[in-house]
Amino acid sequence: WMAPSAWPPGKVLDLTRLLPGPLAGKLLLEMGFPVLKVEPPGGDPLKALAPEAYRFLNEGKEVLVLDLKAEEGRARLLGLVAEAAVFLESNRPGAMERLGLGPETLLAENPRLVYVRLRATGTLPTPATTSPTWRRRGFLGGFPGGPSSSPTWRGPTPWPSPPSRASSWGAGFTRWPSPRR
Repeated sequence: WMAPSAWPPGKVLDLTRLLPGPLAGKLLLEMGFPVLKVEPPGGDPLKALAPEAYRFLNEGKEVLVLDLKAEEGRARLLGLVAEAAVFLESNRPGAMERLGLGPETLLAENPRLVYVRLRATGTLPTPATTSPTWRRRGFLGGFPGGPSSSPTWRGPTPWPSPPSRASSWGAGFTRWPSPRR
């Protein structure tokens, strides 16, 4: 993998919640990337569910509260994206597009941005894409050629890049055990 000094300067914008995404952000922080965690008003639900886990996963990250449903919040995020190196998000399929903040919009703002999506399930609500087996496959989605529902890679990117490795580890560490042993 490439050291952070070899990457374009800029922060990791971490818009993830609960466990896999914040773990990916923590791993990137430990690799030397500065991480800015962007939370909605009210914060990450993990803060209320498991305060110790929230502290562990987000220690050392800057935290900024933005209301992305408000025009001012979206404008502020676009300003941050212009200077960012990596964008991590773990929203439901289509959520960022409905806010006008999907990959096409953010990559138009910053073509060098590495946009990483972490999904707990596939984008199609079928038994095949909501099963635990499919969710375990999802942790490979950050790798080029891996199962992915959105365009993640544009331009030259090392394989596997630190953001894809961190997102894969984050999702892999949180997979559910198979009911069949």
